[in-house]
Amino acid sequence: MSVIQGSHSPSSVIDQVAALGPGRERMWPSLGWTRHLSTIAVLLLLTILSTSNTLTQRYVIMDRSGFTLDSRYIIELDPRSRALQWHDRIDLQKALFTRTAAAVQADLLFQRPADYAAFASEAKRLADPAQVSDFGFWNYFSKDYWWPKGISGLYRPLTSVTYWWNFAPIRAIPPAKWEQMYKDDPEGYYRIHARSLQRFHWTNTILHALAATITYFLALALVHRYWVAAFTGAIFSTHPITVESVANIIGRADILAAIFVFLTLLLYIRSTKVQGIRRVPWVAAAVLMMAIGVFCKESALAAGPVVVVYELVYRYRPQIPGLFAALKQWWLQRATSDDGARTGLLARMRSFPLNRTFHDATVLTGDFIGACIRFGVRGWVWFLLPVVLVFAVRAWVFANSTPPEEPFLDNPIRGHPQFGLNESPVLALIESRVTALKVAILLLWKMIFPAVLCSDYSFNEIAIFNSNFQNPLKDLGALLAALLAIAIVLLGFWLWMTGRRAGAFAILFYAVAFLPTANIIRIIGSIMAERFMYLPLFGFALGLTLLTFTAADRWLRVDGASPLRLLPRIVLSVLVCVYGVRTFFRNLVWRSDELLWENAIAISTNSFRSYQSYAFALYENGRIDLERKDRPVRDLRASREALKKLIDDPATPADRRDQARTQLAAVEAALPAAEGALAEQTRKYMQTVQKMIDVDEAGLGIVDNLPHVMNSARLYLHLGMYYAEMGRLVQEQSGQSQLTPEAREWYQKSVNILQRAIPIDRAFNQLNRRKEVVRWKPINEIPDAGLAPVYLILGDSQIRLGLLDEAVETFRYVQQLDPLSSVSYLQLGAIRLSQQRIDDAISFLIQTIILEPTRPEPWPLLINVYQAMGTPDAVLINGEQRQINASLPLVKQHVRTAMRDLIRTMLRARQFDFARTLRKQAIDVHGAVPGTIDVLFEEAGVPIVPPVPVPVDWRVRLDTAKAALKKDLLNR
Repeated sequence: MSVIQGSHSPSSVIDQVAALGPGRERMWPSLGWTRHLSTIAVLLLLTILSTSNTLTQRYVIMDRSGFTLDSRYIIELDPRSRALQWHDRIDLQKALFTRTAAAVQADLLFQRPADYAAFASEAKRLADPAQVSDFGFWNYFSKDYWWPKGISGLYRPLTSVTYWWNFAPIRAIPPAKWEQMYKDDPEGYYRIHARSLQRFHWTNTILHALAATITYFLALALVHRYWVAAFTGAIFSTHPITVESVANIIGRADILAAIFVFLTLLLYIRSTKVQGIRRVPWVAAAVLMMAIGVFCKESALAAGPVVVVYELVYRYRPQIPGLFAALKQWWLQRATSDDGARTGLLARMRSFPLNRTFHDATVLTGDFIGACIRFGVRGWVWFLLPVVLVFAVRAWVFANSTPPEEPFLDNPIRGHPQFGLNESPVLALIESRVTALKVAILLLWKMIFPAVLCSDYSFNEIAIFNSNFQNPLKDLGALLAALLAIAIVLLGFWLWMTGRRAGAFAILFYAVAFLPTANIIRIIGSIMAERFMYLPLFGFALGLTLLTFTAADRWLRVDGASPLRLLPRIVLSVLVCVYGVRTFFRNLVWRSDELLWENAIAISTNSFRSYQSYAFALYENGRIDLERKDRPVRDLRASREALKKLIDDPATPADRRDQARTQLAAVEAALPAAEGALAEQTRKYMQTVQKMIDVDEAGLGIVDNLPHVMNSARLYLHLGMYYAEMGRLVQEQSGQSQLTPEAREWYQKSVNILQRAIPIDRAFNQLNRRKEVVRWKPINEIPDAGLAPVYLILGDSQIRLGLLDEAVETFRYVQQLDPLSSVSYLQLGAIRLSQQRIDDAISFLIQTIILEPTRPEPWPLLINVYQAMGTPDAVLINGEQRQINASLPLVKQHVRTAMRDLIRTMLRARQFDFARTLRKQAIDVHGAVPGTIDVLFEEAGVPIVPPVPVPVDWRVRLDTAKAALKKDLLNR
């Protein structure tokens, strides 16, 4: 019996279909649309039942975000999802902010009135989605998938557009009103949020059902057996491995990519059923489907190889009969000679038909190459067009971006950034690929037995194969797993050679579909993830169904009337039910980050990210709970102060004063209960912070021994933040103004762990610098890269401990990493003020105002300083508006000094365009002497007027880049 046809011969169905004549071949057996529609309805029902718990508002934890894993950064915090314009509103708002800041500055310093009403009207127009629609739509096609969070090197614009569509309930609310709703009406805020999340989950579910439906028709076109196709679709729709692509919202990229790969193959199969010019529209449609797919997710590039696999398995037949006949005869002859004497091995080798075998192999190779050319020109070669298109667009999008991060911790297969897993390139290649093949077997096992699933397998959950066999059992197991993976692929080729085309296609489809994420051809961003198996799942489902029916056909050998003929359907039906139930309960883990990462720790006990992410989920949820208890206390206290002022005001009418007294009594009666609830929540929050610290310290033990260049500073950052948070809570609980010894101990822990993060962060900066040089960027234009929050929290903890000089150095480096943020300037101003270095303090405070005129903190400090200096008119106050009186000579000199220092900071941070803008303002608006500022550009080697780029031969650019990199490394 054949795997492809069960009780039919290997070629019976194909011969019957071919007998219809050219142009009349059917895609699948004629079953009637009633059966097709019934099957589609069943697949939709199975999909909805297995994911039904994600489709209700009860699935959303109402006082939480609802977006788990990376969905929050890719969807919820993406400005493109909220309010979209055809123009880039972020850039428009920045430009408006710059114009407004310049106008405010001119007004404050030189009393030049500006049209603030026009600025306010423009800001309102940009913030109102009812006035300007589709904002930022172009950003989906011109920015990274993770924009503005970071640069990942991923480009999936069509998937991101679907996120925008799902955000309709939130997008209808202006951002300012949305933020205010979170403060004033949290229940309404979360209710709208939950309704939006329902749209996301329903969309994923419907798309998953559509993918399952297409797999049914695809399997039917491949095997021409209804029950095999139906159960293939059913297994695909209910398999638990799909949870990470369906319940996890951003897994939609996997669903969309799979849909278009399936459609590409289905349309291409249809093109092979017709002849001549009638093939053109079908092939064109298939190429279009692939093009759409690759702009949904990069893994859709597998559509081209999948088509080649179909051509190889189903359409290629060697045209020369009698190939390898001599080899077969030699293989089948007895091991004895005619007289009965045993033939020795040497004699057997001498009788090997070497010349004839070589001739046959040569003929077969030539025939195969000719068939590839023939099939390629007629069909699959056109699938290179989407490949060229997507790489060209990606090159354009990422041409001027920073290099994408490639953290070792996410994918240890990549090894050391300088020399891989092993200093020998050959051994590094072997170790990485053996590990990748081992991961393929681990994922295959999860497909077969999906009882234990997890959302993360980062360092050090997957052991890397070591060619020296330092851990013999694990390394031998990895090697055997790699050999098993290769054997499975060879099994596919053997099935093809023996005529079992459907079984061969199932295996080879699985391998080819998994290849883009297999870390074999190219090392990707993750070592292992269950979402990678969404596309290969079709090959697994088809193979499993074929195996079940073929085994029943071969071993049971029952006639059509026997009840045993139903046994494979019963077995597969039970399996579908088991898969559906497992999927239903697996969905519950994805309700929130806290549940997800708590489950991940229980399964991936050696994964550092499970600990890091679980602790951060506890932190975010703990802050939400504390804020919910703190807000009523703040509101009641604010009401109490306002009512007291109203009562004490002589101008208040008597009846209004009596009403205020009644309200004050009610407020004071409610305040103790609110304060008690806050105190209880604070106690719980302290316990949560301690748990966060314990969890992160456990994760730290996994990565702390790694070389700096292979480590990540983010875990250290989080731990330092938790230490500082515990210090703040302990200090507040003590009620003392002086830092208590216990609080000091926590702040010292924060300083210590963050100082350990600094060399790791600097190593990342050096790695990023090398990448930029390789991308032909001049070394003097490469800004420092790193985690600015590491230094912000470190500086704050140093201030708490009284380490002011160290804090100054820390915030100075923040200015190099994030020079446009006003936080570091404000902190430096406060430090210098406490050190009685008044001129430096004034300079930093003015720089804070230049960068962020609406920031309230620097104004009181500046007012107090000038009053102490006997210059009370330095800052003019008109209601809530404040302006610097630059007509005073002392103040004018301070402004010029602040501008000059700010330009120097921008030049050090490689913000050349902004430095040029500041220079123009300092000269034109503040009357600064050009020579005192131009010397800063000369010292930095930066032209005042940006040069016109001149094309340079690539050899010259390469030599220049090498020399600059060598000089930079020697200097450092």
